[in-house]
Amino acid sequence: MKLSIKPIAGLIMAVFTVAAVASCGKTPSTDSKTSYQAAAKNLSGVVKWQEITPGSAEYHFLMGGYETLAAVEYILQVRYNNYSGELPLVPGGSMRFESNPDVKFDPAFVETALTGALDHLAKAEASLKLAAGKDFAINVNIGELWLDINSNGTRDEGEDVLTALKQMPQFRGANMQGLTVRFDTADADWLAAYVHMLSGTAELILSVDPTLAIKTVTEGRALLEEKGRIANAPFIEEDEMVDTWSIILIALRGEPDKVRTRAALSHFRAMIDHNKSFWKLVMEETDDDAEWLPNPNQKSAFGPEVSLEMAESWQAVLGDISDVLEGKTLLRHWRIGQRGADTSLGINFAKLLEDPQDFDIILLLQGTAIAPYVERGPIADMSSFREFSRMTGGQGGLFALWFN
Repeated sequence: MKLSIKPIAGLIMAVFTVAAVASCGKTPSTDSKTSYQAAAKNLSGVVKWQEITPGSAEYHFLMGGYETLAAVEYILQVRYNNYSGELPLVPGGSMRFESNPDVKFDPAFVETALTGALDHLAKAEASLKLAAGKDFAINVNIGELWLDINSNGTRDEGEDVLTALKQMPQFRGANMQGLTVRFDTADADWLAAYVHMLSGTAELILSVDPTLAIKTVTEGRALLEEKGRIANAPFIEEDEMVDTWSIILIALRGEPDKVRTRAALSHFRAMIDHNKSFWKLVMEETDDDAEWLPNPNQKSAFGPEVSLEMAESWQAVLGDISDVLEGKTLLRHWRIGQRGADTSLGINFAKLLEDPQDFDIILLLQGTAIAPYVERGPIADMSSFREFSRMTGGQGGLFALWFN
């Protein structure tokens, strides 16, 4: 049976973009001792591992970075084993993989990928807790970072982390060959924020049932293809996008797993806390040495600068997101809180994740699914992010990925 899986691979890649910190191919063992031994071997070309004291803050930061990229690597490996082609309009989807002659499609591959990634991210979170608040500094050779996408144990074309970084506009044109970045105390919070963002997103996707939706749509498409040629969709550029949206709509039906939605909410709140902590620490730095994400008085090892106005504007964005996650401000819905309606009504997003009932898109749009969470109170708007985007030359989303 021929299954077209190009559209659903985006469900994975829409979640994860590569965050360059410290890994060098090969997913580590789930056993912590073996994992540390593997890290020492794989990081030999990235850091001077012999200078790292076991149990030190540098050590735990490296292990946090190692496990974070191991999660990303695992996602990419699962994608490679299911579909090796290009995924347009998806973060990281433009990375071209070599053709995999041994593709074996499994409708559970999204669930498999995200579950495996969460295992690595949990270990990353644990390691970073041991590095938090402790003074350290370590040089990382970004040019030596790579992900073993095809699981063959060798560094092949297109597996460099720099390949992904160079796709971001703020890093285009930067000379990254042999580039070394000096990570220090504040960066432990930056990475921890990223770990919680990735974990929360994975939990949210796994709270629904992607496997059944993928199986239903792909098997149905395969049956159509057996009957004859499928015509291009008249209203969408690529007909396979019809399958993508069908999978999403089916997966959202019904009541999600509350344990996972609550875990997602907890991760997102922790993401904001760590990000605020990072900016507090980084703004206190007085050195200027190959910074990953600089304060206004420092320079990035990559070249992009961060102005005081950008940093302050980002704090406003974090504050607005935090208010939504805490239920202090409400989200708009087209049937409430709009012109001609009561403008003080909105959706309590925090309560929605704490006690979700039905994510069916029709009920969400019509309003039935959000009715239990409608409250009266201040309404969140996008003014802080619009201002941040203006300060970054209209690249607010890309800088948000960097700032996290």
